[in-house]
Amino acid sequence: MLELSGISKQRKSVKILDQVSFVLEKGAILAVLGPSGSGKTSLLRIIAGLDQPDSGSLLRGGVLLADESGRYVPPEKRGIVMAFQDTALFPHLNVEGNVGFGLFNLPKSERKDRVEEELVRLGIIHLRQRRVIDLSGGELQRVSMARALAVRPSVLLLDEPFSSVDRLVRLDLIHCLDKIFAELDMTAILVTHDARDALELADSVIVLRDGRLVAQGTLQALADTSEDEWVRSFLTSGMQSV
Repeated sequence: MLELSGISKQRKSVKILDQVSFVLEKGAILAVLGPSGSGKTSLLRIIAGLDQPDSGSLLRGGVLLADESGRYVPPEKRGIVMAFQDTALFPHLNVEGNVGFGLFNLPKSERKDRVEEELVRLGIIHLRQRRVIDLSGGELQRVSMARALAVRPSVLLLDEPFSSVDRLVRLDLIHCLDKIFAELDMTAILVTHDARDALELADSVIVLRDGRLVAQGTLQALADTSEDEWVRSFLTSGMQSV
């Protein structure tokens, strides 16, 4: 579904990403782990088309989306949707309006049905007329995910979706997403600094440190057998807090 080869990004004199390469198969859930400042969100932004790489290439389904020569497919034509950490909802719209915001190319009746389907899927149909400023953190995340799913992305990108909610809400959201991903055969990338999220939701992980991909595989295998002492320590300390 996605193929990244040698993706690098620099801002001023700082390397944000350094030769990051991996392949994501259709229907796979990948977690991107790493400490703050390791390049996780920058990687998502390049995949989403919000930033361009300085070098390397990005393909979806064999189609080139971006490379160092300047070839670039804009975000709205990639079939890739990013749900942001801060939800980025529109305060002047209610829940229903936010979820349906990207569906204006659909006939009105179809748009209404699609919005209702996602509200039911995320368990927030009862909030359809509620103002987003009156919602809790967990409810805001569900609205954000419903909006992302409503446009039927081929790849869903989630940037720290559980960072602003407490543990009980987090577990509820993870259970909800796990069920949705299985139901829709969704391909997704989850960015997090918390190994618990990856342990409970992802099929495999990559670990970033200072913009470099330093480990790739299943979380348990890397925590047990990685030759990199920092990787083992980072993953096992996160898993022990589950």
